[in-house]
Amino acid sequence: MPTLLLMRGVRYARKIRLPDGEFWIGRWTGNDIVLPSPLVSKAHAVLKCHGEFATIKDAHSTNGSFVNEARIDTVPLLEGDRLRLGDVEFLYCRRDDPTAELVPARVRSAPPPQPQGPEQIATDFAELAPKQAPWHAAAPAARSRAQPVAEGIAFTLPMRGRDIAALITYDALALHFGVYAVGEEGYERAVDVYEANSLAIHVAATCKYLESAQEPVVLRARNF
Repeated sequence: MPTLLLMRGVRYARKIRLPDGEFWIGRWTGNDIVLPSPLVSKAHAVLKCHGEFATIKDAHSTNGSFVNEARIDTVPLLEGDRLRLGDVEFLYCRRDDPTAELVPARVRSAPPPQPQGPEQIATDFAELAPKQAPWHAAAPAARSRAQPVAEGIAFTLPMRGRDIAALITYDALALHFGVYAVGEEGYERAVDVYEANSLAIHVAATCKYLESAQEPVVLRARNF
């Protein structure tokens, strides 16, 4: 399981262990990870974990979500990434830490229950749902078959006698291969396009891995 370190300067103040699933982060106490800061929105961001991959999505927050000081909408997280929500900063680590607090995951893509009256969250969660990849508990796909997870298509990259987890983001598939992952049929088309162009995708993934030796390998549009 990956671990989030809530940072206070160069030290951490809290360690959060993340199983597979989704986690709503924000100021309101109904979120999975509560950040009591006035600069954090009531529902600020959604973090999703699936196997080797984790993705952060901004939930139309007022002050934005940042990864390594770049404002993001949706982006996969890599080892050592610094995530900032308002004035709260996390360090993302892929290493499992059994001593960290374990946050229960939601079993489906749904927002936390909204408070009523003056505490009602203004964010329209319904706008987020159509853009999410399916997170059903399906049986694992065959070894040679890629899967839609998080914000891209996950596959394995044979490298030096072992398989390395890799992912090509949906924006890369859209820009370079003309496929848009919207709805169940869109996700299936994205997998088909990956299969049809797997040689080019594997070459790009291999080059990126040889440059950085970072796992998992995440291919974005700029990597082609």
